[in-house]
Amino acid sequence: MTQTLGIIGAGHLASYTVAGLRNGGDNRRIVVSPRNRELSARLGRDYGCEVVASNQAVIDTADWILLAVRPEFLNPVLAECRFRGDQLVISCIAGAVPICPPCAEVKVLFGCLGSVIPLDNEE
Repeated sequence: MTQTLGIIGAGHLASYTVAGLRNGGDNRRIVVSPRNRELSARLGRDYGCEVVASNQAVIDTADWILLAVRPEFLNPVLAECRFRGDQLVISCIAGAVPICPPCAEVKVLFGCLGSVIPLDNEE
């Protein structure tokens, strides 16, 4: 089953990520937050993403969550969000894509964008 990808932070990083995924042949459902209305609307129009009302709506809709916010916005964003225990959260905040625990499907998904770093533990 193909997982729905939710992206929190509809800025330049999210735009490049979605473009890379779509250009790499990934056609899964992608939902994005409305952080930057112009960019999120373009993601909807150009790449078939679904723009939802809030960061929490992204979390409520998606199986996998990609955090694509600037580092200084991470804590305020996380403070307002409630994740489910069955969701996979992926961070693109540091410029690489670390995933923990390792997940072959995520590695394949983001491998077309560059380096994916699977981590065996959170430390």
